[in-house]
Amino acid sequence: MASRARWLEAWPHVASSESSLSVSPILLSIHPRFEGSNMRFVWVAAAVLLSTFAVPLATPFVPYMLFHMYARETAAQIPKDHANASSRSILAAAQSVLCMVSYLSVVPLLCGGPPDIQADKTEVDFSEFSTAVRVFLEQLVLQAPRSEAFARIVSLERAADAALDVDASLMLAQEGSRYITGIGDVLALSQIRRISRELSASLPRIIAHLELTVARTLFMQGTAVAGLSLLNDIDLFRTYVSGANPPRFHHIVIHMTGALQNSTRFTAEAVQDSLVLSTALSAALAQFRAHRNNIHDCRVGSSALCESLTPLLRGDAILSSVVGDLETLAQVLDEGFVLPLPHANSHPAQVVQFVVEAHQHVLRKQLLLMWWIRQAMENERVQG
Repeated sequence: MASRARWLEAWPHVASSESSLSVSPILLSIHPRFEGSNMRFVWVAAAVLLSTFAVPLATPFVPYMLFHMYARETAAQIPKDHANASSRSILAAAQSVLCMVSYLSVVPLLCGGPPDIQADKTEVDFSEFSTAVRVFLEQLVLQAPRSEAFARIVSLERAADAALDVDASLMLAQEGSRYITGIGDVLALSQIRRISRELSASLPRIIAHLELTVARTLFMQGTAVAGLSLLNDIDLFRTYVSGANPPRFHHIVIHMTGALQNSTRFTAEAVQDSLVLSTALSAALAQFRAHRNNIHDCRVGSSALCESLTPLLRGDAILSSVVGDLETLAQVLDEGFVLPLPHANSHPAQVVQFVVEAHQHVLRKQLLLMWWIRQAMENERVQG
């Protein structure tokens, strides 16, 4: 938890590190005849240039580095393909931020030439875009499977496992008897145990995809905030109107929209896998109900053992609550993110930055919630 807090809180303090810059000793070799005041002038000039241009230009890449810290810490729990796609999109957003700076936007190799400033005046206002993203992610987080749903599915798996053990004991106890009765359909119990295990493993994967979706958006918004700060600090030429989106700011909207759609596809695939398993588990439960024997009145052993088998009697109710949440989540994912309509007016850059930073605070809470749910599921599995 402490490590998670470190990367979540790291980037607001990045700017404070600029004052502690040190100039590389290689500057001493610029001109061997510089001595005394001349040498001090070189040092001061180099430090000013670095602090004014080089270091601020690196700040949009700080969220990219922080995402790598996050991905490295959670590498064993998060899907690798989704994490790699997220990393690439955050890097692309950082590169597009640099292109908002006027004297970099004219570099064809980096940005493809000067921006069409007039065309940007009708683009989506970034504060409204950020609000739409936050609302969409809130819907996903609200419908995400909770640890209670995971625990109910695990209870089915454990009940089926216990029933198979009881069935084997009954068979041994009745060996030699003319009428041998077990706990029920052994094949159905085996299916319930196997499918429940697979379904319980699929739920943390959904949470991991949702966690990555929120993290990806959070760090890309951090990149956008860094871009706004960059324009305010070092864009000396001021080629954009303060009441409108800066040139090429719509590139960040394009990157973030594509990233959100990509994350939505990853998550939707995981949800569909869980729904397929839920259908198979429902069929196995129906088969077991048709052939259950002693478990109905629980004459198979102690009260503790009887209680452990109870989830098999409530299997449909347990499964229906989980399936209902998954179907609602699948519907939200299927509807997808809707981009706000563009209009000619937009908020000043300072207002946009304030709004996006407020949304980042909400996203951090959502990210921690997804992380806590995933950890609770893992702990439930370990305790079992």
